[in-house]
Amino acid sequence: MNRLFRSPDTRRKRYIRLQTSLRLPEEESRDYAERFISCGTLHPFEDGNYFVHHTHASSIKLCARCGIAHGANDDNYVSGWFCSDLCAETEASCEHIASKDLVARLSDAGTAGFAVAAGAQAWRENQKVVATGGQGHGFAAEQVNHRIDTLMGKKAAIVGSDNAKHGADRLVDGKLIQTKYCDTARRSVGAGFDGSDGKYLYMDSDGKPMHLEVPKDQYVEAVKVFEQKIRDGKVPGVTDPAQAKEIVVKGHITHNQAVNIVKFGTFESIAYDVSEGTIVGLAAGGISFGITATIYYVNTRDSKESVRVALLQSGKTFGKTLAIYVGVQQLHRLAAVQGVLKLVDVNMFSPSVGAFMQKGFGVSRNGLNGVLRGTIVTSIVLVAVTTGPDLIKLIRGRMSKAFFVKNSSWRPRASLLSLLA
Repeated sequence: MNRLFRSPDTRRKRYIRLQTSLRLPEEESRDYAERFISCGTLHPFEDGNYFVHHTHASSIKLCARCGIAHGANDDNYVSGWFCSDLCAETEASCEHIASKDLVARLSDAGTAGFAVAAGAQAWRENQKVVATGGQGHGFAAEQVNHRIDTLMGKKAAIVGSDNAKHGADRLVDGKLIQTKYCDTARRSVGAGFDGSDGKYLYMDSDGKPMHLEVPKDQYVEAVKVFEQKIRDGKVPGVTDPAQAKEIVVKGHITHNQAVNIVKFGTFESIAYDVSEGTIVGLAAGGISFGITATIYYVNTRDSKESVRVALLQSGKTFGKTLAIYVGVQQLHRLAAVQGVLKLVDVNMFSPSVGAFMQKGFGVSRNGLNGVLRGTIVTSIVLVAVTTGPDLIKLIRGRMSKAFFVKNSSWRPRASLLSLLA
């Protein structure tokens, strides 16, 4: 690039090539100009970098955002001039970001990373529940019945994750329970019996039958079906049909409710996601509270005000995290979304990159695909939630497109940096 002396006269432009005057190579000419010529300043113009003598400084104007120089050939030029609307909007956006409370910025950054991580983890764990074409409503019924038992003060645990053959799904107050949610009572009960000899499959270590949990609306009919199974001698160690009422357990939800949990946009599915998201939101709110209270107290030494500000910030964080979590899990139920995300495959990466990502996410190689897909969707929903107010302003004409794009492009970078940190 040639370094030129430029006299920015509005009537004519006079160029003197430094390289020609000194008879030096380009690199040496550039170094000489930048080191030893102190009577002016090198400014970037649209057509190249030019040296402007101090006596002509009033003849140029510099964009306050990008620094590009232009000829000041009008009387309206004042300091703080911008060469384009984009530069003006960008500067306004930066000022808005800089003016935002440091406490809020740090809190948002920390909780954004937590929300992305939690959403990715939930995507992997809920795959069995929301996977299209599967028996997700059965797994959903297990989860819901477990949560309700826990809320009722019972000592409940999910024990079916070990995939033991003919093992229990749940353990409630010391009772082993196998959950079966089919479309009819006969099928729900029949799912607990062997297809060849018709014997009851689920027996505990003492040889006693485990409890069989059926949909709430099928309980009465299921008891009658189980009584007949006892009369037919299909339940080992049980001869009294009256014991069917003790073995068969009424679930807390109906079959239709369980089916609706795995569907997009239903009341049951949203309620299910809210119950899960509340736990994640409370954790994010707790992180936000801790960050906000600590920083505010260090700066002000006012404990009461620190708690008040921290509570407000944690409440905002809770609501935002809950909205993100529910949005991600609802999208997980769409077959189209699942189909597109199948293109995200860890096998596309090299073994070293895959191993690095596996250690970073703290999951096995098999679980890495689920976490990656969940991270992508959660990041998209995070941007959608955070840019929602700006989108409304854009639609109402209260924000320019350039400003909206600038805000939208900044937030994903902030979220990604907070996650990587």
